[in-house]
Amino acid sequence: HKERDLALEKGIHFLILSQPLDYVEENGKLTGLKIARTELGEPDESCRRRPVVIKGSEYIFKVDYVIEAIGQRIDDETKGAIGNVELNKNGWIKVDDNFLTSIEKVFAGGDIINGGTTAVQAVAEGMKTAIAINEILK
Repeated sequence: HKERDLALEKGIHFLILSQPLDYVEENGKLTGLKIARTELGEPDESCRRRPVVIKGSEYIFKVDYVIEAIGQRIDDETKGAIGNVELNKNGWIKVDDNFLTSIEKVFAGGDIINGGTTAVQAVAEGMKTAIAINEILK
């Protein structure tokens, strides 16, 4: 709980039991992500309780960018969107110890820098990145 509490103190938000539904655009520019709250449904044949969207719970989460990461590879559309950022020998975005890319004030973390590992590592990287962003951009 210590790491979660520290993340919350640093302003990191966890969207638990939430499902992205759609992108929101204004004048052809991404402005948000439509998200709905979910609850766990009844167990299925595999005894897994799958999330079910709660009707009327939709809201818009304001964003500037969304990069969908599924841990397989960086697709051509994403490569075009990230510009001239340097990639490592494995084809993922190259970052330094502060998760800073080769482009000034542009940070990256998670699947797009390593192809996908554990959720624990992703949270740890996110916390380290948030601290670095705060220090570099203050």
